[in-house]
Amino acid sequence: MNTETEELLRDLKREVVETRGLVIKTNHLATGLSGDIRLLGRRVEDHEREQLRKGAAGIAIGAIVALVAVKLAWDAKVDATRAELERRGIELDRSKQELKATLDRESERMRAEQIAADLWELLRDGKRAEAIARADEALKEPLTKAERAFLQSAVEKARDELAHTLAMRGQDQLRAAHYEEAAAALEASLSARKRPPASQRLEVQLADAYRHLRRFKDALALVEPLVDGALEEETQDMALHQKAWVEMDSHEWEAAKSSWRMHQRRFPDSTRRGEAFVHLKQLIEIHPDKDTGQTR
Repeated sequence: MNTETEELLRDLKREVVETRGLVIKTNHLATGLSGDIRLLGRRVEDHEREQLRKGAAGIAIGAIVALVAVKLAWDAKVDATRAELERRGIELDRSKQELKATLDRESERMRAEQIAADLWELLRDGKRAEAIARADEALKEPLTKAERAFLQSAVEKARDELAHTLAMRGQDQLRAAHYEEAAAALEASLSARKRPPASQRLEVQLADAYRHLRRFKDALALVEPLVDGALEEETQDMALHQKAWVEMDSHEWEAAKSSWRMHQRRFPDSTRRGEAFVHLKQLIEIHPDKDTGQTR
């Protein structure tokens, strides 16, 4: 019994020792585990803080990116709006200019129509001189082709009628020896319508009026170009005849004799040949030729 008891005691001692060893190991393990747990907890906390910090940074970055995107989008919208406003402003200015141009054209058109109507009223009332004086300016207005052609035709007809009326008046005044009135009427006729060969005959008649008014230079300026340049032989005859008269009245005796001789040579069948012969004979008798001192 004693042996068994001793063995039992030894076993119990051994188990107690082992149990103590296990307890010590367990304590050591628990202590290590507790340390590991605390370390793990700290690591978890550090990880959570890192994740929180990264999350906050991500949120901040995301917010910044979002704000930048919003800013870019807003700037793009503002630029687009500004461009649209500028485009509409340009279109508005263009529309204003087009409207102004249209109104100006309409105003010009109305003014031209009024001027044309006034000109036609003058022509209709027989106020030819006033109508002709205003015709050039009136025809510069922006009229239609039909209106312009109609007015031009009416003005040309008025010119012809006025020129004819003034020519008749001038010729009547010339026959009545009213030379001032004759010159004024013939000048106005030539100014209204200068249409050869009729106008060339009027120039000879005007030269006759100038001669009687002692405007010899003006008379010669009219007839000298017609002596050889008139379209009709009758007008050349009249011009040379008038030239000789002007030279006689201005006491250009040699020139007058030369003109009368030329008239006899060039127009032997003229109705004025007899007059030319008489005047030449009188001039030679009164003013003998200087080269011979004799009459011819």
